[in-house]
Formats: sequence, C-alpha cells, structure tokens
Amino acid sequence: MEHKTSNELYKYWDAVRNNRRAPHRFEIEPSKIANILSQTFILERRQHDIYRFRLAGTQICSNFGKELRGKNILDLWLGPDWTTVHALLDIVTEDAAVGVVRFRAMTQEDREAEFEMIFLPLIHTEPSINRVLGSISPIETPFWLGTVPLIRFEVLDARDIWANGLLSADTNSDPAFPDTSDAQDHRVVEVDQRRFRIYDGGLSGPSKIS
Repeated sequence: MEHKTSNELYKYWDAVRNNRRAPHRFEIEPSKIANILSQTFILERRQHDIYRFRLAGTQICSNFGKELRGKNILDLWLGPDWTTVHALLDIVTEDAAVGVVRFRAMTQEDREAEFEMIFLPLIHTEPSINRVLGSISPIETPFWLGTVPLIRFEVLDARDIWANGLLSADTNSDPAFPDTSDAQDHRVVEVDQRRFRIYDGGLSGPSKIS
C-alpha cells in the first residue's frame, strides 16, 4: 500500500480485529479515524453483484464529483475491470481477505488521476461478512481534482492480501508492497492483457482471482 490513509485505516482495522476473522461493524468507532474519515466508506453486500455504498466520505464524493451513497460500487467499472473488482470483493466478503486496488480515473476532458482503494471485511450479521470498510485516496492530488466529475475508471493493479502477517502494521518492508516472506505462493494473472499481482495463502485458503 502506498497511501498513508490506506495504511492508517488498515492498522486501525487490524487492531480492532485482534486476530479474529474480521471485526464487527459496531466495533468501528468513527472518532478513532476522524482524521481520515472523509476518505473512508462502508459497503453493504446486498446480492452477489451488488455492493452498495452505505456511507461515502465527503472527500471521496468531492473527488468523484458525485454523491456515491446508495450506489453500487461495481457500477463504476466496465468489462474486465468490473470482473476484477467483483472477484476481489467476493474474496474479501467470503474469505475475509484484504483487498487493495490501484486505479486510474478520467474526466470527460481526458484528465487523469490515480487512486488507491482498500477493502477490509466487517461482520454485520453473524456469521456473514456483509459489510466492507474501505478508503479511496488519490496517489497525488492534481489541481483540478474535485472541480470536474470523474467518469471513467481503469484498474491498474488488484491484490488480495491475507491478514495473518502479510500486511503487518509493524512491517519494515517497502510500504508500497506487502511483506510476502510468509506467503505460500503468489502469481501474476492477466485480465484483458493487463497483469495483476495476486498473493495466495493465509487465513482461509487460496485466492480465487483468475
């Protein structure tokens, strides 16, 4: 993970999780992440292909140029990007993995900005994981961001990471990538001629992205 918001949110989630499969929704205290709250969101898994924004931070909505609350996050993506994000969210909610996505967003005028997005599983109704805590943060903030709507989105990198130490809050490795020294295996897959790094092993078994 490159962005400090992603790292801070992960560290908070991991502390609340306390070595369990996932924390409960009611255990998340907004006051504990007040400084990054505007860049966070919560998704509700309504159906297999509906992950609705229940909450979307003000900075996210401002950056996107639209209100996201109540909308399906998968509606932002098309074709193979939809498939990639959908598969990653399924891994997060079914296997309690952590998901990280780097994507490019574009305006009608073809201006571009890159973002990092993280997915963190939450339990709302036992025993299902049907909520996802996350954040969306720009890698860099161009002067125009927030003044014109973002209308197209392209996945650049998608990863699932198991929370058994591969993404430790205490890791001394390069913050842009997880420490994979304990991973059982990793592979690179191709979707529509784009390559995605997938890390396997950990809490619940192998990754399903293919």
